[in-house]
Amino acid sequence: MSTKTTHILISLVLWGIVLFLGGFALGTRQVKHPFTFEGLNADPDHILDEAFFAQADAFFAAKDKERSLREEAGERSGGRFLASKNGSTYYLPECSGARRIGEANKVWFDTEQQARNSGYRPAKNCDGLMAE
Repeated sequence: MSTKTTHILISLVLWGIVLFLGGFALGTRQVKHPFTFEGLNADPDHILDEAFFAQADAFFAAKDKERSLREEAGERSGGRFLASKNGSTYYLPECSGARRIGEANKVWFDTEQQARNSGYRPAKNCDGLMAE
């Protein structure tokens, strides 16, 4: 290595160390919350926890609704998986490909194995199906 390259490398390493230590020093400083909550008897961390739990509750409620809709679709139709008479793939009822199948062309299956035994393969763009 030439001396110029060595000097550049050493200066980059030194600058990296200086920047790391500066960032570390700034990150370890105790920072007070910039907001004041007048009239509230709650600290900001508690408020953030409640917001987090509210979001988590909403997420799981949506997942439960999705699952119940999927089960309802299976009960209404007599199966949990569907395929088209003219196609070669099977879907869950909520998948986009399943929504494009006309009522007259729908073939329903209770299990994925029944669909496979009938010559269908799982749709690749439908999450929740067994891979081939």
